Amino acid sequence: MKYLLNLYSLIVNQYLKLRGSLVQKGADTLAFIPHGGMYANGYDLFNYKSDNCLAFLHYLIERFGSKYKYRLACDIRQYDELSKRIKSELPDIDIKCFPFFGLNLRPAHYQELMRSSVIFTAEGYPLPFKSPEQKVVFLSYFIPFKDDYNYHHNVDQENFDGLFDLCVSSSLIYSNIVAHTYHVEFGKFKVLGFPRDDELINTKTCPALEDEIKKNVDYEVKKVFLYSPTHRDYEERSDTKRSVLGFGIDKTRMEKFLRESGILIICKLHSHQNEAVISHDMPHGMMIHQSTNSYGLCELMQRADVLITDYTSTYFDYLLLDRPVLFNFYDYQVYQETRGFSYDPLEPILAGDVFTDETSFYETCNQLLKGEDKYGGKRRWVRDLQHKYTDANASERIYNYLVDHKVLLG
Repeated sequence: MKYLLNLYSLIVNQYLKLRGSLVQKGADTLAFIPHGGMYANGYDLFNYKSDNCLAFLHYLIERFGSKYKYRLACDIRQYDELSKRIKSELPDIDIKCFPFFGLNLRPAHYQELMRSSVIFTAEGYPLPFKSPEQKVVFLSYFIPFKDDYNYHHNVDQENFDGLFDLCVSSSLIYSNIVAHTYHVEFGKFKVLGFPRDDELINTKTCPALEDEIKKNVDYEVKKVFLYSPTHRDYEERSDTKRSVLGFGIDKTRMEKFLRESGILIICKLHSHQNEAVISHDMPHGMMIHQSTNSYGLCELMQRADVLITDYTSTYFDYLLLDRPVLFNFYDYQVYQETRGFSYDPLEPILAGDVFTDETSFYETCNQLLKGEDKYGGKRRWVRDLQHKYTDANASERIYNYLVDHKVLLG
């Protein structure tokens, strides 16, 4: 059976490669493939701020309108509704979405990608139909914190150097880690900044988020703490319940602390997290963010006065806002043994206090509430290590670079 599946895959890929070489490319036709978690997170063309591909697409539409033809990959479950909304709200723009994620996809769905002269992607998706005249620009979706080299070290990674023609980077250290992880020639990386960072830095209020906050607490919210943990590979098949913070919580004590401090904790779970292990018996003052097409991680970070995180790239993004960070390392030893990190030791890049249980959680929170923010200088040092640019001009830099180097039709 495995032999037959491999043979079928080989035949399909060869067919797609032949089709791709025969399809005429539109010099002004651009395709965009966002992060695969877009459906789980509610992201699309209109809820675009948290994804580099979607943010860059939005920049091009806002600035250049109908100068280009746009083709957007989506989850098949989003396709009908998104197509209708595009037709209704952007009638003068040549933009179409096509199924790329989800079930029951067919080779015919790749037709729009085959016609595109440039493909912008957030991940290393296999594109067997890619022809020599097409360019693939990797816009990325994360800055490494976890160990991705050993996790992703498989035969598929060998194809990425031939897939990517340009890799947009946030910094030299990012370029080095990702080039090594995905086996991509270092010279293909260009430090220009990420389009989603433009959206994060240009902070705006989000009425839908404010309404959600009001619905979840009956006291005055003085501080919003965003808890944005990464997923646990070791929990993929687990059904053992735990609190959202990982350690045991005295519900009454937690509710009293949050109410008296005027804190609301919003928990944004990772799209790959096995939610079956998370107990939804939450203390009043803690809420799990439910995916919506109204806002996403970008707006949550903008609203947060403090970020609680662990081993996720959200930490590096949040540094652009120069606000306090706390680290929840309740499972540090297990995580180190099962996944690992891109840095060793970790301490030099941790610009915030660490807690591991309920008692140390209260201690670190109380220090911040007293105004004891002692990590400002280190935050900015780590920020500058991970972000060469701290302005809101990444999309403009990327566009100018692509035009100057004849990747995009100017």
